[in-house]
Amino acid sequence: MPRNSTIQLYFIDLANQHFPTARDLASSLTPVSVNVGIAVGSALGGWVTTNIRLIDVSWSGGIVAVAASLLAVVSYRLDRKAMRDRKFS
Repeated sequence: MPRNSTIQLYFIDLANQHFPTARDLASSLTPVSVNVGIAVGSALGGWVTTNIRLIDVSWSGGIVAVAASLLAVVSYRLDRKAMRDRKFS
């Protein structure tokens, strides 16, 4: 999948910046993070359908999607700030 390649390159770039010897570990984080996301999403969906109503899965999924989007924006801004700080140092 193309998005997995982007995630993997991001992890490897972070490893190159902070821990260059950990590039192999960073490249293995992609399938780990995808599987953790699947497990957490399945657990949340199961909890919602068991404890609330089946229709509530949609809004709980929407909340998770909004939270993920906010985290992506925060991560992007922190990356830009770090790049700007490195540029002026």
